[in-house]
Amino acid sequence: MKKLISKIQFNFSKLVLVLIILAFTAQLYAEVTYSIPLNAKEHQIGNMLEWSTEMELNSRNFEIQKSMDGIQFDHIGELDAAGMTNNGKSYRFLDTGVGETKVFYRLKQIDLDGITNLSQTVMINKTLQNQFMVVAMTSTTFDKTFQVTIEIIDDIPIEYDIYTIEGELISQNKEELSYGLNDIYINMEDEKEGFYKIILRLNEEEEELIVMKTNDATKKPAGVASQREQKGG
Repeated sequence: MKKLISKIQFNFSKLVLVLIILAFTAQLYAEVTYSIPLNAKEHQIGNMLEWSTEMELNSRNFEIQKSMDGIQFDHIGELDAAGMTNNGKSYRFLDTGVGETKVFYRLKQIDLDGITNLSQTVMINKTLQNQFMVVAMTSTTFDKTFQVTIEIIDDIPIEYDIYTIEGELISQNKEELSYGLNDIYINMEDEKEGFYKIILRLNEEEEELIVMKTNDATKKPAGVASQREQKGG
């Protein structure tokens, strides 16, 4: 009986050891297979980075890195990875940085055990001009004042016109801005309730916002929109 118990205990110990080894091995082993490698496309609002994986094993996250010279890279964001999957996953990251003409991107893929792998490096030569960008705003439904935050690449005035939703011009305005972030306060206290269109303009670049003026700021609009337009030819 004692021999049987000893044999069972020995076999159980072997099983536990095997399970520990398998768990330790699984933790250390990590792999990511790309079905679509990193690519970058220029848009009016920034650079869109996209990539897809076919399989991920113990993958923790993707760190997005950016460089001005292709040598010194800085961390600009990160996305959680799938961890474990054989079904594939697609990823997208928007870099809204403005003012750069040539930029380089790469991914730093990080495993659960901390091991890292670098992707290929991709480059964008920007041709679209982003002189300013709307980065934040108060609620598009308001009762008196609408505030919008602009990021701009130089000390330069910006124009903004206010229209009714039917297209009737209400006012034309200009405001001096400085490099970086600027707040613009648009007072519409004397206007009647309804939808309005605000067009911000710097040279040939425009940003269009649809807002709702109401005497009851708790009201929600049926829909709002923002549209950027680059003119020229």
